[in-house]
Amino acid sequence: MKKIVTVKNDFGVAVKKCCMSCAHRDCTRLCCSRYCSEHHKEVGRYDVCEEWQMSDQMKAAGKGGGKIKRRKYLAYLASIREEEALARQLGAGFPAKSIEAIRSEFEQEHGSIFINI
Repeated sequence: MKKIVTVKNDFGVAVKKCCMSCAHRDCTRLCCSRYCSEHHKEVGRYDVCEEWQMSDQMKAAGKGGGKIKRRKYLAYLASIREEEALARQLGAGFPAKSIEAIRSEFEQEHGSIFINI
């Protein structure tokens, strides 16, 4: 069994050092597989390598002031990432869309990505 290593972010939240918390991870929580954009391969949940960097989401954990994203936006994001994964499997070599570009597209068509409470 592998020993789990944790690193604290700027807000004191312990983050597991693994591919799941890495900035190079390329998937959404709605996808079933994790893909490392640094090594261009599928990775397991406890894998970790020398290029590990804490993801922006993990850096912000504990910051507060967050917002809830709309379910429609999450489904839209998942569909785009699934299309990209399928294209990657078929050998199409185009870069993945940035999250900013996806958010901008969604907001132009459907409005804000956040739920108004």
